[in-house]
Amino acid sequence: QIEPVSLPHTDMAVPCYSVLNPCEVASNMARYDGVEFGLPGEDLSYTEAMAASSRSHGFNDVVRGRILAGNYFLLRSHYDQYFLQALKIRRLIQNDFIEAFKVNDFLVTPVTLSDAPSFEEFSQ
Repeated sequence: QIEPVSLPHTDMAVPCYSVLNPCEVASNMARYDGVEFGLPGEDLSYTEAMAASSRSHGFNDVVRGRILAGNYFLLRSHYDQYFLQALKIRRLIQNDFIEAFKVNDFLVTPVTLSDAPSFEEFSQ
């Protein structure tokens, strides 16, 4: 039997991900300083220079941007406004799915926001 299910907080999933993902990246990439993990940098004069050199050569612009955004969200002055709010939203989304799976074995949902491109559009 097919029944509609309400997941009222999923519209906030992308903004939530856009905050939590950079925070995770910033946290996980902090260890890549060229000393124990990561590429050894060219400038070995002191620790900060070695870490900066390692990260500038080892990370592309997207990763560096996520690290900067994650560190911004994790700053003490922005922590409550961004990071904690995103955690609360993630919990609401999780609770929506928990409630949905209490009465359903699986969910059928769209995986994209639009139709797939035609073969002609794709092959051009």
